[in-house]
Parts: sequence; C-alpha cells; structure tokens
Amino acid sequence: MEDQKKTIIQHTKELKKIVFLFIIQIIITFFISFYFSEKLINFIIYFIKIDGVVKIITLTPFEILQVRVNLSFMIAFIIGIPIILFSLYKFCKPCILEKYIKKVKFYLFLSIFLTILGLGLGTTLFSGLVIKTLMQLQIFEMMWSIKTILSFVTMISLSIALILQTIIIVPLIIELRIIKRETLTKSRGIILIIITILSAIISPPDIFSMLILVLPFYISFELGLLINRLKGGARW
Repeated sequence: MEDQKKTIIQHTKELKKIVFLFIIQIIITFFISFYFSEKLINFIIYFIKIDGVVKIITLTPFEILQVRVNLSFMIAFIIGIPIILFSLYKFCKPCILEKYIKKVKFYLFLSIFLTILGLGLGTTLFSGLVIKTLMQLQIFEMMWSIKTILSFVTMISLSIALILQTIIIVPLIIELRIIKRETLTKSRGIILIIITILSAIISPPDIFSMLILVLPFYISFELGLLINRLKGGARW
C-alpha cells in the first residue's frame, strides 16, 4: 500500500514537472516571439502578397499591440505542443505495451509533421489563394485592418493543420475497429458531404475558403486509407 502511495506521489510530481516546464516554455517563447513579432507580421504579409495591393490599416492605437501579443501567444503554444506531447509520451510510456510503442511513435511524429506542414501551407499558399480570389471580385479600393488579415490567415492555417490530422485519424479508427475500411471506401459520397459540411464550419465565413479547404480535406482522407493499406493495417 505504501509503495502504491509512493508511486502515485511520484506520478503526481512528474505531471507537475511537465506542466511547470510547459508554462516556462510558453513564457520564454512568448517574449522571444514578441520581440520578433513585427518581422513575423511583415513575413506573413509578404507571403500572402497583398502589400501594395490592399491598404493595410490599424483601427485603434492599441490594435497593433494586440495583434503582436496574440501572434506571440499563438506561436508559443504551437511550439509548446510537440514538447508537451513528447513529455506526455515519456510519462505514459511505461503503461504502453511494447508492441504498440513503435506505432505510437510513428503517429506522434506524423502528427507533429502534419501540423507544421499545415501551418506552413496555410500561411504561404492557401491564405494567399483565398485572398487573391476575393480581391479579383472587388470593385472598390480595399482597406483591411492588420487584425482582420492576421485573424484570417490564422484561421486558414489552423484549419489546414487540423484537416491534415485526418491522415492519422482514418487509419486509427480502422485499426481500433471503430469502422471498417470497406465501409469508408464504399461511402466516399457521404464522406465528401461530411467533409464539405465540416469545411464550412471550420473555414472563414466565405464560400471560397470552404471550397479551397474541401480539396486537402478529401485528399487527407484518401491518404489515410492508403496508409492503412501500406502498413498492412486491419481491414476489419
């Protein structure tokens, strides 16, 4: 009984340590990101190629400060996610069966890679594509606040990062025997409708953003099925 209490206390201390290190990392990364936030904002505007085409304004004296703070917090949390995931993996590793450790590592690394890829593609490609499409429909001079621009880019980037997780979710739900691979394969039409609805929910409130998100969403679904086949996963 005493050994069990010691084990519980040790686990509690480990969890506290993980949370403490995560908070410290967030604080440090926030201040570093805030210092470089002006350059990061210019970097984002450069990649979506609207400088000189759209008049970028601030609506209040405090807006640019709020934007820099929000951007810095977002970067701090994004950088912190892999750290907390690996910390939790080390914490849970003794409870994971040996035969599943490689699989857990594979999906963990793949999830982090897909998140980084999604954020990169969302910022440099998809955001610019949507904005360019919308700009072609304008007949008046456009003035966008920097807060609106960065909120839009953030939403698109996070949406793409979330969508790419489908590549992991699909083989997982098959391997966990939640649904058969054949069922997913035969229900592509229904899946496409569900994908369209989900894209409408997570995308900014315009039809072009939704349509642009549908394509990577569906491709991610097909890649998930392909990974299950290549890994020789359960068809169930």
